[in-house]
Amino acid sequence: MNRKIIFFICLMSFVYLQDLFIKDIVVTGNKTMSNERVFANAGLFPRDTYIDVNQNNKYDIDDDFRDYNNNGYFDKKGSYIKTGEEFKDAINNLWNLQIFSDVKIFILNQDKENIDIEIFVEETSLIYEIFLSGNRKIKDKKLINDVITLKPNDRLTMNEVYSTLEKIENEYIKKDFHDIKVTYKFTDSEVLNKKNITFYISEGK
Repeated sequence: MNRKIIFFICLMSFVYLQDLFIKDIVVTGNKTMSNERVFANAGLFPRDTYIDVNQNNKYDIDDDFRDYNNNGYFDKKGSYIKTGEEFKDAINNLWNLQIFSDVKIFILNQDKENIDIEIFVEETSLIYEIFLSGNRKIKDKKLINDVITLKPNDRLTMNEVYSTLEKIENEYIKKDFHDIKVTYKFTDSEVLNKKNITFYISEGK
């Protein structure tokens, strides 16, 4: 099935000329965040699903249903799409969580009233263990406890990695080691979606 990136369809005028409701949402790429949490944080919800106990192909008041938006009612339709800005807002909402390295929304199917979408997310890894190599002038305990703010199970964002490099260098400069150079390397851990990070320290003369 061909997928169209959402901003293409936002350029098409017919999106703005008709009422569209989300029918189904497929979430892909998520490893630690549930589909329901992706819906809630994006602010986009699919239609509710139900268990058709009497097999009449319609929702009856006694049927159990999945209340995706937690409003206490069975919703035959998902989120209302008025202008297409809803998709942009959803992407921004997910980005602002600062746990994803990529977020995209795709159109899967569309008819006169309904639209099926895919929300693709790529989660940043969690830290499993932190290692130091090459440090002789400052002990591991000092750097780990007092200098490095990254901790196991934190999200491994590049902003935090670069900040940590700077903190280690500054700690050495305070002790008059001005030739300090610090690099890093990620390695896979034994746990899914968790990585080890090693900081390699060249203390200079």
